[in-house]
Amino acid sequence: MPQPRAVRCTNCGTKWTPAERALGAAGSSPAAAVCPVCRMAMPAGDVTLKRPMTAGDLAAQIGALITSARASNLDSAVIVQILRDELEFAAEMGQAGRHFCVQLIDLGPKEGDILQRPVRDRRAMLQTRSTN
Repeated sequence: MPQPRAVRCTNCGTKWTPAERALGAAGSSPAAAVCPVCRMAMPAGDVTLKRPMTAGDLAAQIGALITSARASNLDSAVIVQILRDELEFAAEMGQAGRHFCVQLIDLGPKEGDILQRPVRDRRAMLQTRSTN
């Protein structure tokens, strides 16, 4: 008898097998799957496991979404707030019972972006010094 295929929730990442889903979803339609953790309904065709996503794939998809949001004239503050909320949710799902807050800290300009001060004339430097 073949092993039942595992499915993964696209919202919270929980894995379960169709047999577990049938036991927990009495009366639900066989064409829809409902995550046992977050209760998100997913069409049956979308719940099968796909190839594992790499960090590069994730970065590319997030970058494409941000570009699309900017092209749709979505405010940058809204984009940042949505990203914070999603990061907090992902962290809390990974660490049950914990509460996380994502904070962005402005560290100022990058080192390469700091403009070099013009070299002052030595005579001008001496004139600005006070003498006692």
